[in-house]
Amino acid sequence: MSSAPDSSFSTDAARILQHLAVTIPDQTGLLLAATSDGAMLASSGLLHNDRNVLKQVISILRDARALVAFSSERDRLKRLTLTAGDHLLAITADDKLIYIVNRTITA
Repeated sequence: MSSAPDSSFSTDAARILQHLAVTIPDQTGLLLAATSDGAMLASSGLLHNDRNVLKQVISILRDARALVAFSSERDRLKRLTLTAGDHLLAITADDKLIYIVNRTITA
């Protein structure tokens, strides 16, 4: 994972993070990373600067993508949800960013 992302890309990521914080009111943490190299671009809440979560998510995404056979670009893995205890991680990836949203599950 790179530790020195492009500053304009980081600024855009910070704006995206602010937008997600408003549009996902029940989130307890957000993390954005570059798809290309896994560099953390912005984070907040329970995921603030959590490089361990990012490292684990990237590893899980690589494994999941290897397991999912796809026949076209349209069919590739785009979203993954992980639950552990009372936490849910919603992971979405596009060509540029990996979006990780942490939520607390209530019964």
